[in-house]
Parts: sequence; structure tokens; C-alpha cells
Amino acid sequence: MHIGMYGFGYWGSGPIFKALIQNEYIDKITIYTLSSNPHIGSIPNKHIYFTHNESDILLNNDIKAVIIATPAHTHYDIAKKTLIAGKHILVEKPFTLSYNHAVELLNIAQNIGLSIMIDYTFIYTESINFIKDYLNSNKLNIISNYDSYRLSSINNNLNYSIAWDLAIHDISILYYLGYKYPKTIQAINCSKNENSSDMFINIQYNNIIASIHISNFYPEKIRTIYFLGNNKVIKYCDNTQDKLIIYDKSDCSVTKPILSNTDAVCNMLNYFVNCVKKNIKITDNDAILTPVKILELINKSLNNNYEVIKYE
Repeated sequence: MHIGMYGFGYWGSGPIFKALIQNEYIDKITIYTLSSNPHIGSIPNKHIYFTHNESDILLNNDIKAVIIATPAHTHYDIAKKTLIAGKHILVEKPFTLSYNHAVELLNIAQNIGLSIMIDYTFIYTESINFIKDYLNSNKLNIISNYDSYRLSSINNNLNYSIAWDLAIHDISILYYLGYKYPKTIQAINCSKNENSSDMFINIQYNNIIASIHISNFYPEKIRTIYFLGNNKVIKYCDNTQDKLIIYDKSDCSVTKPILSNTDAVCNMLNYFVNCVKKNIKITDNDAILTPVKILELINKSLNNNYEVIKYE
């Protein structure tokens, strides 16, 4: 299979590229990048081409699917021309920075019969799928709170809120776990530095409250979620060896589930490639549109003196 890719930055040259060269069905990769051709060495059984000419992807009938791993503000334009060229797309999160743009792209894909998939990477992790099964089995009893901390010291040089880069993970996880449509949304930016964000986001669903703390103001990287239930608490920490810890309140016991630790990006890409290969349509309109709508409402709350916004 011949696949195309826009972008060869942090995500494109790292996790995505690693997944591409590990996929058994992909033998050719054409990468559009504005940078000089990087030296990647010889990779067995893979033909890899770098180009500065978009037509090498858009006009190549051998390429049926394209990965878009470019900055978020470019996604809409690239996705639109790629869909019009008749190719399925896998887009790095966030899909677009506009709900209306997202609707337009989905309509184009539907009219042509193409698939759109977003790289909500965390829903392909063993940890989140373990939690999903755990919640579905009611072992946590009733979950009341979802508390997330996504903190780092990365400077935000973009012209949009870091919520689009960080909170999107929590919104997509919550949707995947069954908490799809919130009732209200509020966002508060506590940072006084125009180059930094230290933001608290509260999302009220019918039966739980999701509290999300995102920041680029911290000296270390923290990626931790707590799922609080009546009788147990699950701690998910993505950047530690023990990714999952279950605390039982009744007897103060601690359980650390053993996970297979498969690569989430590889899992995601394998699913996308398999569906393209078998011509299986995988576009989930709600799963794509709902996070974009929530993020727009987060921006609205920030821009309106931290107003509590109804989700309608």
C-alpha cells in the first residue's frame, strides 16, 4: 500500500513515522515537507520519498490515503484539497480550529464516499481500554469525578489556545468512555503572562464533573487522570512505569493491572490502514464534531469573562 503524508515535524517524523515503517501493509510512503530532505537511512522493505510538490501526493492515483501531521491551523486547507483529490485522511488532533470547517469537510467526505479519522491516540492505549471495560463492568460503582492534569513547560507560540492541543485529549477520552454531550462548560485562565497559559476547565455532564487542568507553565511534564468512584479510584499516569493504579477505599488495597503495553499510535494507524485496505468506512461524525464544538465553547468562556456556557 502506498500512503502519503503532509508534514515531517515532531509528530510526523516521530510516532507516526515509526508506526508507518512498522506497518506490514505499507511499502511506499510519500512525504510532503517544506524542510530539506532528512536523512533517515535505509529501511528494509519500504520505499520512502520526500517531495516539495503537493501534486506528488494529490495527483498520484496510487495513493489512496493521506496522513495530515501539520500545524492545526493548516488542517482545514490541506484536508479539503486532499479529500477533493479523492483520498481518505487521518488527521492529527485537533481536526480543525472551526466547527463550521469541520462540518464542511465531513460533508465533502460523505458526498465523495471517503473516510476521515482523527488521531485521538489515547483511545488506542491499553490503559484507556482497560478503564473502559472496568467502568462498563461497574467495578468502580458510580463514577462521580474525572480529574485530569496535563502540565508542561512547553511554550505556546501558536495563535490559538493550548486547550486545542491538550484538553482535546480529555474530551476525546470522555467521549470514548460514553460521556459525550456535556451540559455546561467553563474555562478560566489563571496566568497573567501573555505567553503562558495555566487553565482550569470544568465540564458538567449529566452524571459526572470533569475537571481539567492544563498548563505550559510547569517545570515538568505531568499527564495524570483520576477516575473517582463511590468505592474505588483509578489513577492513570501516562508518563510513569505503572500507568494504572486502582485504589480500593473499603480496604485501602492497591492494585496495579498488568498491561501488554502495545504502541497506541501503531494501533491507531493499523486500524486506519486496515479499514482503507478493506474499504470500510470509519467516519464517526459525532466523535469528530463534538470535541471541536466543546473546544469552541471553551474559547467562548475564556473570551466572556469565564462565563459558564450551555452546550446546545
